[in-house]
Amino acid sequence: MTAGHLAAPPARPFDVLALGGVCWEQAVALTEWPPPGHRRTAMTSLHLTPGGSAPNVSVFAARAGARAAFAGKVGVDERGSELLACLSREGVATGYCNQVPGAPTTFQIVLTVQEDWSVLLLADSALDFGPQDVPLEAIRQTRFLHLDGYGMFTDMQKAAIEEALTAARASGTLLSVDAGTQMAMEQPEYLRGFMARADVAFANLTEARLLTGRAEDAEVIEGMSTLGPKVVVLKMGERGAWVLTPPGATRIPAFRVRVVDTVGAGDGMVAGTLTGLCRDEPVELAARRGAAVGALVCTGAGSLGSRFGETEIEELLATGETYG
Repeated sequence: MTAGHLAAPPARPFDVLALGGVCWEQAVALTEWPPPGHRRTAMTSLHLTPGGSAPNVSVFAARAGARAAFAGKVGVDERGSELLACLSREGVATGYCNQVPGAPTTFQIVLTVQEDWSVLLLADSALDFGPQDVPLEAIRQTRFLHLDGYGMFTDMQKAAIEEALTAARASGTLLSVDAGTQMAMEQPEYLRGFMARADVAFANLTEARLLTGRAEDAEVIEGMSTLGPKVVVLKMGERGAWVLTPPGATRIPAFRVRVVDTVGAGDGMVAGTLTGLCRDEPVELAARRGAAVGALVCTGAGSLGSRFGETEIEELLATGETYG
């Protein structure tokens, strides 16, 4: 497959393998952030869905028509078994996930106020990925290995992703990396170095400002264009995205949809873009597919609260209205 200057491996059993954390996610929509003191704050909705950046990418890629797999860790408990069942029902291969006795499956509460959000997390370190958890055979059988900044914090996690990167390079598998805001804030130097080794890199505007040390859009675009990957996709919400390749920068408009919240929209952008690349689409058209998937993610609450498939994606691509 060729797409611009990106050459991917030939057909393999999987198009996208995402490696990372998975959890149950309680999405709570608020009218305003809770004030201090013994006060009540009204909720406008409450939804429980599977969540986590890597599984989101797997699910959205499967909905977009890709052959997707996910590798992660859950507890040997009811929550863990149901998580894997939910991902399987979405068409994601979960045979490379590990279940760990004695560790409760990760749970997070996502609080949203309009387009802003914050996360409360309950996580057991026994569910962190280590080198022994890297599915080497799966990496050899996929076209894209996708990693995100949420799984790079500890030395053990770093060792795991280095193991995964080594396996990908040895087998000709392409590497996709999404920055992650917390990682960009706390360990920008490490994140820059790792993203520089990727074939495709994604970051939102906040992350890109932290990675480049620049504030103005034009300066951020210039800084990200020299980051190192063959393709960089700069995600800018309703302002669309910029695709940065050696020939230059191309703007991708965002699609107009009825927004419930924006949780997971960036993961949708990643999934749609990688799916497009696996369809031999030029990078700019693949990113437009990513913009459509990201927009559709916004039509439901929380990470996987939206409901869409290939039909809705193609309809939006064909007839959807975009921001100017």
